[in-house]
Amino acid sequence: MTFFRMPRFLRRFVRRRTKYIPEEDALSTKRNLSLAYAFIAWNVFGYIAYLGMTGRLKRTRPEDESISKGRYFARLLNAKNVTLIRVEGLTPVSRVLLDDEGNAVVPASNAEEESENRTEEVTEEDTSGEAEL
Repeated sequence: MTFFRMPRFLRRFVRRRTKYIPEEDALSTKRNLSLAYAFIAWNVFGYIAYLGMTGRLKRTRPEDESISKGRYFARLLNAKNVTLIRVEGLTPVSRVLLDDEGNAVVPASNAEEESENRTEEVTEEDTSGEAEL
């Protein structure tokens, strides 16, 4: 099964100028090439793992390591009017509005204050009357 069909004129050209290969030879060649590919791929993986373990593998990092990954990603995307939300666990901790260059413009209201306001609203609703089922 192929994704792209070979053009008919190219197929005729190749078939006229090559000699017939018996099916057994083609299958054994395919098997040998598959084994060679697997062997080479495994060795390359081992070599990269070795470089990573010994610390000789170079990693790409942003120019300025003092900025957070979120700011770096916003700068990379050239996004405008970005709100960066810092989350710890399942609760948002802070929100910061970023300008075009990734610098903080005005810190937005803290998410902790918003979450406290939400819990106060929920407790007032629960105590005001019976819960509907």
